[in-house]
Amino acid sequence: MQRNRLIAGTTLGTLVVEAAIRSGSHITAHFANDYGRLVFAVPGPVSNPYSEGTKFLLTQGAIPVTSAKDILAHLAADYHLPFVRGAAVSQLSGNLAPAEQKVLQFLAERGALSFSELVAEINLPFFELSLALLNLEVQGKIDCFLQKYSLSTRKAVVQ
Repeated sequence: MQRNRLIAGTTLGTLVVEAAIRSGSHITAHFANDYGRLVFAVPGPVSNPYSEGTKFLLTQGAIPVTSAKDILAHLAADYHLPFVRGAAVSQLSGNLAPAEQKVLQFLAERGALSFSELVAEINLPFFELSLALLNLEVQGKIDCFLQKYSLSTRKAVVQ
């Protein structure tokens, strides 16, 4: 339970993809709600027992999610983060937000780095770095493998 509290307390929101009614994911979502964080849930098949938790969360007011763009839109609106709204537009135009440009440049110069290393060295606010990494990963510009972020070797697929 301590781990669930820690996860819920250190994030802007919690996404539950699948969860039984009595599961760690469900517990984390409740802690996130208690801490005033956003709770997102992916609707699942009615017949899947691991969708019971997400269905319950949705009836209790969790935000339904069908893509990463849903999460980005809510973070931008709820946290008044203009760079997130700009990032959604930049996915269409090919432009990047300043924080995203800084992350890409930093990874190009330094190679693969963990989140902790980036926080310590890149000089961006925690939430801004988190959202820049999320945006870049969704756009296919970076990859996260074994908890290290690096420039992607694949072509970006988000338009």
